[in-house]
Amino acid sequence: MLCWFYRRNRTNKIKRRNRTNRTNRTNMIGYEDPAKPFQLFNLNWRNFFTFKTPFQLFNLNWRSFFTFLPFYFFTFKYIMHTRFAETKDIPAIGRLLLQVNKVHHDGRPDLFKSGRKYDDDQLEEIISDKNRPIIVAVDDDDKVLGYAFCVVQENRDSHILTDIRTLYIDDICVDEHRRHLHIGTTLYQAVVNLAKSLNCYNITLNVWTCNPGAMEFYKHLGMEPQKVGMELILK
Repeated sequence: MLCWFYRRNRTNKIKRRNRTNRTNRTNMIGYEDPAKPFQLFNLNWRNFFTFKTPFQLFNLNWRSFFTFLPFYFFTFKYIMHTRFAETKDIPAIGRLLLQVNKVHHDGRPDLFKSGRKYDDDQLEEIISDKNRPIIVAVDDDDKVLGYAFCVVQENRDSHILTDIRTLYIDDICVDEHRRHLHIGTTLYQAVVNLAKSLNCYNITLNVWTCNPGAMEFYKHLGMEPQKVGMELILK
């Protein structure tokens, strides 16, 4: 009887010591118990045998994804900047001109031919003209992501129009592979800053009704219709 009591007491002490050591190891930083992956990753084995969404399966918080998004856009804006176009940008601008004209050609093939609005010689002439500035958005590798063609217009000594200075946006484009990254908004803000530095009264542009996405974009930026062009096609 005494031997049985001694053996039982010793067994209980060993169990308590093992539990204490296991608890201390678990509390250590970086400790991983390979025998309990479900506890390690906070998983429930029942989730694998019942229908669960990925958020429920891996115990994820959906708010963390929406918290991360602003940091993504802030990082992209941080590595992107705008500057005036240079002659080295002509090939990239030419490719973007093809993208813009394709939208117009697909929408109104009766008015727009396939091709570019300006050739290389014309682009070089525009770049050297201080009254026709071209603003480009580039990444940290100086790769052109989009452009904005601007023209400084002035009304002087008109019988019906007031003497104002206008910055006209002749063309604006964002690379089709870089859409929805706020590049267009960044370009537009650069145009606004340029117009303010030139003491312009307003900013104007023309947009075709065959490009409803552009119309919504300009309205979202705060622009309002100034005049409407009408047509009647005679067949």
